[in-house]
Amino acid sequence: SGGFRGPSHEGLRFVLMKLVAEEPERFAVASQLLREQPPAHLLTTLYGFREAIKAGRSFPWPPVLSVCNQILSREAVALAGAAEHAPPDQEPSAVTEAIAGLLQSALEQHPIAIPFDQRHLVREILQCLATSPDPPPASGAHPLDASRLREAPFTRTARVETLDAVVFYGIWVARQLTDGRQDIMPPGGFGAIPEMKDILEAHLNPERYPAIEVRAFFGRRLPWQ
Repeated sequence: SGGFRGPSHEGLRFVLMKLVAEEPERFAVASQLLREQPPAHLLTTLYGFREAIKAGRSFPWPPVLSVCNQILSREAVALAGAAEHAPPDQEPSAVTEAIAGLLQSALEQHPIAIPFDQRHLVREILQCLATSPDPPPASGAHPLDASRLREAPFTRTARVETLDAVVFYGIWVARQLTDGRQDIMPPGGFGAIPEMKDILEAHLNPERYPAIEVRAFFGRRLPWQ
């Protein structure tokens, strides 16, 4: 920080996020450079891309998806390697959540800007997100704590963002397989999208994924299932 009126880390990150949101194509083309950036800068850029999506600004997706896949595959951003007392915006779990949120925002748009020939990369990212470990619960927290039960339907964890992205991914693939029709299932039903089916079915197991937020997700998405 440069003093009370000087530039701060937070202020500089806000400026970077705004730049990415306003000129996403410029940053997407150079997104391979993100692999070597500190988590805080990486997060800011991912947030900028998400803001660009919300604003309806387009950018080339292949390089962004490629670097997201590489980042998730890197042991440096695995939750198991997180520093025990790292700030929340520098934990690997925060990067995971940012990537999940970016995909969720992209896949819920219509039409979706991601080229369908990038389905394999989107699938790999979602599978990696779905199998990543959850951050440890807060000290003394109980999975069925009353406050968590009340807040669960509105809580946006990395896992909930991922599961929402998986649902929108399935809709995206189904539309492509049925020539854009929204009122019919693809040939073979959900069997034509096994990656979606496998991820959702795995999360139905409360012993493997006990978080109340996951149960709330299925309750919220029940009409879609």
